Amino acid sequence: MYVVVETPQGNVGRDLIYLFEEGDGQLIEFGARTQSEDPVPSATHCAWCGFYVVPFVLPPEARLASTLSVYLTIDEARENGHGLRCHHCSLLQCTFCADFVESGDGGPTPHCHACGQELKDLVKVSPSA
Repeated sequence: MYVVVETPQGNVGRDLIYLFEEGDGQLIEFGARTQSEDPVPSATHCAWCGFYVVPFVLPPEARLASTLSVYLTIDEARENGHGLRCHHCSLLQCTFCADFVESGDGGPTPHCHACGQELKDLVKVSPSA
């Protein structure tokens, strides 16, 4: 379901993840997401901002592998609405609410916004799971 609002500057749409320009589909990020002081555990929504987090689905050809790790860049995860689940406290969080810090190799490393544990993988899945 999409909601579209007509404005004098052009139509703006809203889906489960983003605001976007209706004409060309260009994403609009509208600043920092409002974060709750207390996380709300959920299997489908970010514990901090309440935005829907899109489940990662394996492509059909990958389901033949016995073990598979898939690594997404932060931008890829954000563009597709994927999030991170902490293996320590199990909270689901969108990539906007996850705390990213500079790692020793100069790249950003995600940390759980709740417990501070390092999130080693953006997505790690097994076809049998």
